[in-house]
Amino acid sequence: MPDVYRKSSVVPRGVANRRAALGWIRKNIHSGVLYFGDDDNTFDLELFDEIRFTKKVSMFPVGLIGDYSVSSPVLKEGEWKTISEKPPLVHPTKIQIGISSSLAVESTKPVLPWTMRPQKRGKVIGFFDSWPAKRKFPVDMAGFAVNIGFLLSHPHATMPYKAGYEEDQFLVSLGLKLEDIEPKGNACTEVLLIGTCFGSSVV
Repeated sequence: MPDVYRKSSVVPRGVANRRAALGWIRKNIHSGVLYFGDDDNTFDLELFDEIRFTKKVSMFPVGLIGDYSVSSPVLKEGEWKTISEKPPLVHPTKIQIGISSSLAVESTKPVLPWTMRPQKRGKVIGFFDSWPAKRKFPVDMAGFAVNIGFLLSHPHATMPYKAGYEEDQFLVSLGLKLEDIEPKGNACTEVLLIGTCFGSSVV
């Protein structure tokens, strides 16, 4: 991080390493999906099955963050459909759920593969977040994924050294529009990840 930003009243943490990652991806990766997953989040593995089909930018709810305890896109609902795309097969009665980088648990409850479950479709029309702060895209860092091809089509897209606006201005630099956003998590009705670093917050 440049020294000038270290003197800010609110330091933009994590920007330098994410910018370095973006630079590395541009030089070495030509396809796939970019996701800024933090080690202080807990994920349902279904999230990764969903975001792998991101065409431009997908978004989904993040639980247990902010004053509202959730940050999520707001959708105008569509009809129920079964997703036609097929991720790799998953054992139907056994799935591993990550709890942290050093702990995992296994559930033996029978589950339907993601593509067999009815998925509600909808269109993003706004956002629900406890800190809108005049941001065009008030979302959490862990609340979106970006297709690599879409990223590469915007060679100047980057993340700013501006605390609180890293996500928003990165998405703006991609030229993202509301109609481009692909809602995941069953039309944002399911929370597939939560923040698990609460600091002094009371939950």
